Amino acid sequence: MAAVMPAVVKGVRGLPRVFHGLGRRARDAGGMRATAAASAGFPVAGREPLLFTPGPLTTSAAVKQAKAAPKVAWPTEGAPIEAFGSALECGEFGVRFAAFAAGCLGAATPAKAGDKLGLMGSVSEEELVYTLRHLETLARQRAAKLAGVAVGQNASVPGGAACSAPFERALRDALSASGDRQEEVAKEGGNLASQLFELLPHDQSGRADLLHVFGMASDTADQGPGQQTRGADIVAKGSDDGFSFCSEYVEIATDLPSAGRTERLSAERHLVELEDAAEASWESAAAAINAIRASMAHASEESIDSSDERVAEESVIRTIARCCGSRRPALAKGALRALLELAEASPRASWISVEAWSGAAEAALGGCLVALKATKAAAKIAEAAAGAILQRVATEASPAVAAAALLGCLTTTLAARPPAAASVAAGLRVLILLVPRLAGESGYLERAGAVCEEVLKARTLSAAYSEARAVQRELKKL
Repeated sequence: MAAVMPAVVKGVRGLPRVFHGLGRRARDAGGMRATAAASAGFPVAGREPLLFTPGPLTTSAAVKQAKAAPKVAWPTEGAPIEAFGSALECGEFGVRFAAFAAGCLGAATPAKAGDKLGLMGSVSEEELVYTLRHLETLARQRAAKLAGVAVGQNASVPGGAACSAPFERALRDALSASGDRQEEVAKEGGNLASQLFELLPHDQSGRADLLHVFGMASDTADQGPGQQTRGADIVAKGSDDGFSFCSEYVEIATDLPSAGRTERLSAERHLVELEDAAEASWESAAAAINAIRASMAHASEESIDSSDERVAEESVIRTIARCCGSRRPALAKGALRALLELAEASPRASWISVEAWSGAAEAALGGCLVALKATKAAAKIAEAAAGAILQRVATEASPAVAAAALLGCLTTTLAARPPAAASVAAGLRVLILLVPRLAGESGYLERAGAVCEEVLKARTLSAAYSEARAVQRELKKL
């Protein structure tokens, strides 16, 4: 992290001066985007560098409308107003929080910021914690992109379930509005998520009504408690509207919004039914894959039983594998990360059976090798995913099944013209780990030897010569 600090600071200093000192302006600007006052954690003499950088300083139409008539949008009809103050104060906090999120994500309107966050309905206090963490993660990734720095895992929020101290300070500064609760929000310490949850408008079931806060809900119909939950009808809007979940690439799955069994089933169905998941419908596919990842990261005691209407598990793996070779980096890396996490998780946590892995092993491994050819940015994830898949299949099915799948992928890769040396080399490195477990499987050992010979004969595959010779040395030990 220390190596990237100067580059991040340099990139932030190069941003337009209109971004500087926005925390103070946001406090005085009512409904303006109050987001960019958070410190990146990199000390600079005389000032704090910016991490949560907004777009242009404008007041969106949605925010103006909300401030003009807060009683219409906030609180939702039936909300317990006495729990958090007047309707006007409730609307003020809602406007400021939506503006803060829009600025952090560089969104033109609060509704677009809500789409990026993957908001699907009202949230409980616990779910609001995950929403805030996800907001900070996306803001860090955006800041790193603006600064031209690859931050990697450091873009994730450190320290358990809480947000970082600079982010909390920026949010408290943005929420410091006139009203009875100004001092409570502005002061340091305390549980920020609890304080924010109390101040935001609530629905009839007592949950924070983020859809109205971000201008994403319809005001024409009254919603009952059942309509405000994150059910399948909210999560999956249909193929025309896309899948309603965060579609941004998030490296650590626990930073994604929470998802359960209902969201998992809807995501799998939506993903499999997409006609062109890898390209034409890439954003919808990325959202569905993120929902699958989130369902494992936030796994609970619930499980999928035979009574649930579910698409074939093997089809889910095959569709994710096809997305690994997408030209869209967010989708390719998200699909690879999903395969890695599915392979490393237990069958109970991943909700993927041994039979599904055995049937889709070659497709999954092939997707990882194709990703190595498509983009160098995903090379490490692709090789790690291939190793995890091979280990999963070899352990739960058999080494022979794993060898058949991997050797089939290598044969296909070698037959391509021109063959991809990077993909072949990665496949051979994974094969080295499997060879010691193939004792007595003479047929697969002979196939592995033939693959190595073919690699060594091709001058275009000189980058994979060392891996081929390493496999040959392992074969001679058996």
